[in-house]
Amino acid sequence: MIATKFGFTRSYGFDSRPGHIREVVDNSLRYLGIDTIDVLYQHRVDPTVPIEDVAGTVKEFIDAGAYSPLGRGFITGAARPAESFDESDMRRTDPRWQPGNYEKNLDAVRRLGELAAAKDATVALAWLLTRGDHVVPIPGTRSVRRVEEDAAAADLELTDKDLAAIHEILPDGGFGARYRDASLPDWI
Repeated sequence: MIATKFGFTRSYGFDSRPGHIREVVDNSLRYLGIDTIDVLYQHRVDPTVPIEDVAGTVKEFIDAGAYSPLGRGFITGAARPAESFDESDMRRTDPRWQPGNYEKNLDAVRRLGELAAAKDATVALAWLLTRGDHVVPIPGTRSVRRVEEDAAAADLELTDKDLAAIHEILPDGGFGARYRDASLPDWI
């Protein structure tokens, strides 16, 4: 999952002007070599920019398919079959929503949820911490309770059995390609 934030400057000031948001998102996409962001959020509220301008700019990215809130709906439990989305919604043609992949992804989310329910911390963060020193999860929240849950992930030891179960549930990530062939970037 890729997350990035906007709303601040290098000199620790605020900047949530639409042009700056676009610059931050474009740079994140380019520097990371990706064409979607899973979680995009405003780091700090900019009192000089109306929230409607901020929300409108973020909506532009959602409409363009450059931003996919929480696993495009799977993680939130709001996933529906591809055919239930409007023709303009990228999930309508997203490989992970297509028949066969959609059902497998729903089942994977259910099974991972059962594994997580048996733990007292955020399993996703604990799993990321097992991926190596080069992987650093950066969770974001406004809730003290969520911060405490996220911090507890550092102390959660996933057993070999847990890791094997996660690998069995999602051996190569989600079912279906992350992007349609037409959406893949051209690598130089």
